[in-house]
Amino acid sequence: TLKQYLFKVLADNHKWLYLSNLKKSRQEDMDDDEIALEDITVLQGMSDDDMAILNSFMHRERFSAGDAIFQEGDAGSAVFFIAKGLVDVSKGGERIGSFAAGTFFGETALLDARSKRTATVTVTEDAVFYRLSAMDFQIIKQTAPNMTVTLLSNIGRTLTAKMRYARGVVTV
Repeated sequence: TLKQYLFKVLADNHKWLYLSNLKKSRQEDMDDDEIALEDITVLQGMSDDDMAILNSFMHRERFSAGDAIFQEGDAGSAVFFIAKGLVDVSKGGERIGSFAAGTFFGETALLDARSKRTATVTVTEDAVFYRLSAMDFQIIKQTAPNMTVTLLSNIGRTLTAKMRYARGVVTV
């Protein structure tokens, strides 16, 4: 019917305006050397609709060199997507790795709500993160199951690559 058609046109235009304004406001807040959220490796390939949903739950946060994001043994409460900067990961006081802009850490908090942090993460270069809390992820799981599957598949693929690298395993 004409009413349904007009509603769809209005909804599509509203979505386009929302996405345009969201990207514009995010870009205005961004530092010159900051990676856009949609360019973070694990989020690449997600649809505009999925990114709009995810964006609405993300919290942009700044940290200075030397800040501890969390300590080994802390309760896991969020995953962090790095838009700028560098972090070191340490276990038992020994540095075991680092993550740079375009990557993420803390994903276990999304996969296991009862998890404890297995390492300490400390900022080594001033950083900007997008934080997705485990509580917000639970809401996303209920309201956007397809987006959840895409995100978890991307995280799973990245975790598999990390495990192969850590173990020195080469697969053909």
